[in-house]
Amino acid sequence: TNIDTTSIPTGSVALPIESLVPTVTNIDTTSIPTGSIAPPNESLVPTVANIEITSSPTGPTSSVEDPGVDDSIVTLTPTDYIGCMKVNGVDDESELTLSTCNASDPMQQFKFIGEQVQLVADPTKCLQAGSIPAPESGKKIRIFECDADEALQKFSWDAPDGALTLVDWPDFAVVFRGTTANVNVDPIILGDLNDDGVFDRKGWSVLL
Repeated sequence: TNIDTTSIPTGSVALPIESLVPTVTNIDTTSIPTGSIAPPNESLVPTVANIEITSSPTGPTSSVEDPGVDDSIVTLTPTDYIGCMKVNGVDDESELTLSTCNASDPMQQFKFIGEQVQLVADPTKCLQAGSIPAPESGKKIRIFECDADEALQKFSWDAPDGALTLVDWPDFAVVFRGTTANVNVDPIILGDLNDDGVFDRKGWSVLL
């Protein structure tokens, strides 16, 4: 606004208005008039603050068999909530809880080995969705001796929403119990994605 075009020499081509706006790159500070205050260099660099990264650089994989995640140690956090998945012991049938995140805690560290989710604190133990032949909504996720033939230990990590579902029953996903995240309280359970509220809690990301 208020551009004096009378000073443009005859025959010159007036530039579009947006081209008159200086960019923050290639600024020649030698042309600043004497007596002017040059802004500090750091003020020319945009800053990014208070960004919490809760997902892996590549995001959830399309399957736990993806070589980018397979055999890597990960700590899992609900994508849209606080807290992390933690195993409460190394004995068979030990439960899992949504707990305060600590990526260095081996009880919060897991490996995806094939279709199984293995506990780093005891590599002989894997996540299992209950102990009956077929899954049931609301059943607590527990650890048992790893058994590659056990269908309740076979999980798929689906992209792009991060749902950790059973391979043979893809409508069942690993979630925390409740509609809000109650850290150090909510158990990790199996939820039916067709039930109200479960779909919104299905996503898991890698805590960095």
